[in-house]
Amino acid sequence: MATTTQDVVFIRNVSIEAVVGLDGWGRPKPQPVLLSVKIPYPRQLIEAANISDDISDCLDYRKIYKALRSLDNQTFEGIFQLADKAAQKIEQTGDGAVEMEMTVLLPNGLVQSEGVSAHLHLSEKGVVEAKYCEIHKLVVPCILGIGDHERPRKQPVVVDLKLDRSDCVVNLKEPTSALVEYERIFQKYEASELFTLEKLVTNMAEFILCDLKTEWTTVTVSAEKPVIFAFAKGPGVEITRTVNDFPTR
Repeated sequence: MATTTQDVVFIRNVSIEAVVGLDGWGRPKPQPVLLSVKIPYPRQLIEAANISDDISDCLDYRKIYKALRSLDNQTFEGIFQLADKAAQKIEQTGDGAVEMEMTVLLPNGLVQSEGVSAHLHLSEKGVVEAKYCEIHKLVVPCILGIGDHERPRKQPVVVDLKLDRSDCVVNLKEPTSALVEYERIFQKYEASELFTLEKLVTNMAEFILCDLKTEWTTVTVSAEKPVIFAFAKGPGVEITRTVNDFPTR
């Protein structure tokens, strides 16, 4: 039996410079941005290009590249406004709405991390089906562990976060200060003294959903201790929680 797969055309990490709300230092200054898009493509069109080996039978990713590059040196209220605009630019290269996954990455968006990204999944009718934010490799030095050797000094804890809404609000807009707001996560847990990863990730999920000034209602928190074992990358815990998991807040 043949395996059913989805063919896609994609372009990764188109580099631009733009003002996107506030930068990782809390300033309204230009910062590097990486734009990526993945577009499902009918198999018969891939096969047609395979037979002809002619660019006229292909989705012209040169147009996609130029459309995304046209966003260079512009100003956006926040990362999702930029993602929306990038999706519109791609739609304008063809015959309107197209199914796609759009990703906007700010590599320097949060200085203690490897970046902040916004993700849009749009249907072939242009309807937003998923809209979420990720914080990548947030390094939080803190006291964490039960070992006697872990209590006197801080160790790096690496945290990945996915911030989501179950209702996928189309007009969800991050405030201009959203990235500065996310820095509060680092500030709070850098000062923490806990014993278990389970306590850390659960407490962090509650803090993000109940105390930060954002509109997210679901969070996935993944945390690991990369230096605790000499011959392993370290133990980790990942949980997903919603605001309903903290009803007393």
